Amino acid sequence: MRGNLAANVIGILNDAREFSLFLSEHILANVVRVLTEPVPTGFGWAVEKAVEYVDLLLDIATASGGSLVESGETVVDCIDFEDNRVLECAAASGSVLIVSDDHHLISMSPWNRHRQLR
Repeated sequence: MRGNLAANVIGILNDAREFSLFLSEHILANVVRVLTEPVPTGFGWAVEKAVEYVDLLLDIATASGGSLVESGETVVDCIDFEDNRVLECAAASGSVLIVSDDHHLISMSPWNRHRQLR
């Protein structure tokens, strides 16, 4: 695959053939935060554009057979607070694969029977 790897993953999920996208409220709030923070720490998007993107992610999750999940447990296995929220989402959804470019998550593979893929 070439180009932006994150965009390629969303494209694969949008095809909804082999994978499902699971999200949590915390993950979606974090997406909006990162998209709207000013450059260089964020992308400098307008809030409205970020909310539209989150709506698209929710549509892709539904179309792929995934959903918005609520974590049933608190995970503290990773030194990064935000990464623990991703692990909680994976545990709550019964996911077998986490796709991430985050070095903390990748270094934990496999975590609790969940493989992390870059």
